[in-house]
Amino acid sequence: MKIIINKRNLARILSEASRRAYEICGFLLGTRKNDVLEVSEVIFINNVAGDKEKAFYMNPIKTYNALMYASKKSLEIVGIFHSHINSTLPSEEDLKYMKLWNVLWLIVDSTSKKYRAFILDNGKLNEVKVILRN
Repeated sequence: MKIIINKRNLARILSEASRRAYEICGFLLGTRKNDVLEVSEVIFINNVAGDKEKAFYMNPIKTYNALMYASKKSLEIVGIFHSHINSTLPSEEDLKYMKLWNVLWLIVDSTSKKYRAFILDNGKLNEVKVILRN
């Protein structure tokens, strides 16, 4: 499996993450063809977690709106993105929610601006190759 995202969308995510002292989050919208996920749009969702520095919870109304928007545009939620401070690895909390949202998870480090993508497949965490496109 691999994910294709254009540099501009990834730069938007990294820029927003580096400006915040808490975890940012949102959806990756696009298409899936076999084992290739192609991101065409990024939607930021407000983090409403009580402790935003250590967790993210997406605003439910904004989440609903994003799902309706994707449906109207005939796009899929191909992934979730969020940031960590000083890590690109899924936390224990992330792993728990990856079971509920069985899509790719793009995790960006707001400090180093590094990023990695993962998917949980039958309980096994697999890293997914990220391909940047102009």
